[in-house]
Amino acid sequence: MTDKETLASMLAEAWEMERKTIEVLEDRADRIRNHPEVVDRFKKHIKETSWQIAQLEHALKQLGAEPDASRSSSLAEVGVLLASGDVIRNSIANSAFERFEMAVYSRLVAAAEQSGEYETARISATIMRQEEAMAEWLEEHLAQTPLVYLMFDEINAAVVKETDGAPHAAAGPLSS
Repeated sequence: MTDKETLASMLAEAWEMERKTIEVLEDRADRIRNHPEVVDRFKKHIKETSWQIAQLEHALKQLGAEPDASRSSSLAEVGVLLASGDVIRNSIANSAFERFEMAVYSRLVAAAEQSGEYETARISATIMRQEEAMAEWLEEHLAQTPLVYLMFDEINAAVVKETDGAPHAAAGPLSS
């Protein structure tokens, strides 16, 4: 495989990863709708991700390749594996996945430069900075999530105990 064929394959994998990322972000934004600051940041990242998809499509076309929605991507599967319904795991997974994406784009920058595809290297570096900004935001804003969630669970447990175990509609701070 030539350098440009390898680059095209890597771009196609990143394209599919970003498509799956939008699905995960939309689902998480819907489930945490009680937290507008987090929802707003997720929506901003969904817009960034849509832009990233368009840029990856452009880079693929420059190489004479097309994205293939029917193609299975191991990068996309990593994002799906990290998705869960548990608030604490999601806060960890969100940060881990953004770091994972940064690594993907770091490799794309290197592969694009190796192939002499400097526009693709520039696009990949821009996307990497967007992923880094999202990772930093998550680290800043969601680091307290496990503590807040666990404290809320303790409050719920006390309320349930006081009312003889009757079910309540109350939910954790980041649940649906």
